[in-house]
Amino acid sequence: MSELSTREKLLHAALDLFSQKGYDATGVDEIAESIGMSGPIIYKYFKGKEDLLNSIHTISDNPYDEQMGFNTPFPIWIHNGEELKQFTMHQIQFTINNETIIKLRKLCTIEQFRNKYITFEATDHQFDKIVNQYTDIFKGMIEHGAVEEMDPKVLSLEFTGPTAMLIQLSDREPSRRQEAIDMIEKHVDFFIKTHCKK
Repeated sequence: MSELSTREKLLHAALDLFSQKGYDATGVDEIAESIGMSGPIIYKYFKGKEDLLNSIHTISDNPYDEQMGFNTPFPIWIHNGEELKQFTMHQIQFTINNETIIKLRKLCTIEQFRNKYITFEATDHQFDKIVNQYTDIFKGMIEHGAVEEMDPKVLSLEFTGPTAMLIQLSDREPSRRQEAIDMIEKHVDFFIKTHCKK
């Protein structure tokens, strides 16, 4: 892995502190000092603290979208319950274990009601992208006779809702991470047994 640029180091430092203390409680000097630099260095790379906050997504968007399958052209062809489980558990293992993604979710939890940009990002990543992705997956599965015929968005909400709740549990209590993963797998198995025809 290549060495991080100063800009990337500042973004990671800001994410660390924002996800622990919140945006308002974190100072520019504190961010720079946490990586052994002085506060004014931030203004060489960012317009200010708000620009730093709004740029944090650049250190995670590409790997996140790739690992979660958001870069895959739709429709994603999943033909049966086994493929659905394999795809889903790959997503879960990535999102529940990736420290950068965990910190981003914590940041969103802290700031989602105070910052309009973070409100949008939280809704986009934690609801819209996931629900739309699985709505498309279930549309395809219904068309191929792999899932009972019903509203694919309702299926998506039924499938993703408990998973989101268990990911939040893991973020709050990391000691329960494996418990959350095991419960997600049981939920996926139950969903497949209940709704999948093959």
